[in-house]
Amino acid sequence: ARRSNLHLVTGNVVRKQDLAATLRFFTPDAPAAFVCEGLLRYLSAKEQASLARHIYSLLEKRGGLWITSDVFTKAMLTPEDRKTNRMVSKLTGRNVEQTYFKHERDVQEFYERIGFSVASRSFQEVTPRLHVPRRFKMSAADVREGIHHRVVFILTIKS
Repeated sequence: ARRSNLHLVTGNVVRKQDLAATLRFFTPDAPAAFVCEGLLRYLSAKEQASLARHIYSLLEKRGGLWITSDVFTKAMLTPEDRKTNRMVSKLTGRNVEQTYFKHERDVQEFYERIGFSVASRSFQEVTPRLHVPRRFKMSAADVREGIHHRVVFILTIKS
C-alpha cells in the first residue's frame, strides 16, 4: 500500500535549496522532524557542517528536531567497524573515519557552535523494542555487543 506521508526526493542535502524543497511535503507551519541514518558518514566535515547549518535554518523557522545516529566518535569504533570502514572507504574513495569526532563532548561542542541543543541516548534504551533481532533470531548478547556503544543524538534549537 502506498503511504501518503512517505516521499522520496532526489537532491543534494548539502545544497540548501534542495533540502528546503522537501518542505513542500510537510504540514505547513508545523514542527518538522529531520532524521539522518546512514548518511553523515559519507560526508566530509565541511559537508556535515553545511547540512547542520541548513537543518538549523529550517528548524529555526518552524521548530522541531533533528535525530541522527550517524555521528560517530573514535571511542565507538570496534574492530568490526574498522573492517567495514575500510571497505566503505575503498568503495567510495572517502576515509569515513577521518570525520569521526574524538569524544562525545566534541560532538556536542560542534553542534552547539551552530546553535543546537544536543541530547544523546544510548541505543540500549530501545533494545527491547527492536524488530530486527527478533526477525533474525539474534541472541540478546549479540544485540548488546552490536549496539552497546551506539548513540542517537537529538538536536533542537537552543532556547
